[in-house]
Amino acid sequence: MVKANPLAPPYNGTILAFDPNLKLPLSDERRDGAVARHKPDLSISYVGAIGRNLLLKDSLFGVNPNFTGFVIVERSVATSDYHALQAQFQRRLSRGLQALASYTWSHSLDYASDNSTINGSVLKVDPRTNRGPSDFDVRHAFNMALTYNLPAPGGNRVSRLSLATGRSIPFSPRGRPRRSMSQLV
Repeated sequence: MVKANPLAPPYNGTILAFDPNLKLPLSDERRDGAVARHKPDLSISYVGAIGRNLLLKDSLFGVNPNFTGFVIVERSVATSDYHALQAQFQRRLSRGLQALASYTWSHSLDYASDNSTINGSVLKVDPRTNRGPSDFDVRHAFNMALTYNLPAPGGNRVSRLSLATGRSIPFSPRGRPRRSMSQLV
């Protein structure tokens, strides 16, 4: 019986590597808002965030016929973008009752929400092939809440209690978009 030489190709295993040109990840956030003068109960705001040079793991396989394992390369090539328009209505109704309703339209784009991609037999991967809506992208969200402050016995403000109820409803008029096939493997 002849034993196989463990040092002979094909080799198997996982190699972890870092891009020698790694950059420091950057993020920037913006928030601008306005309250209507004739409708002080209504406010509208914009919220945005961008990420650049974000870390992305590429899992490469089949890069060499003598190596049957994976090569995982950590690179700083991913980006992310988030933009939202928010509207909020808040009003004190009567005798301790308050109402709050808000609506958010938002859109989040990135290369890989889970920080990794799986690619076939390639040595250099273009991350733009996976750019699309984030896995957590919710385009529309409607929230509402009611709060009622119970009257305090004997006018004692310290012992006042509040009852609150609320509802949050994320919704989308269409089904969620899907990523490219490399994200589904």
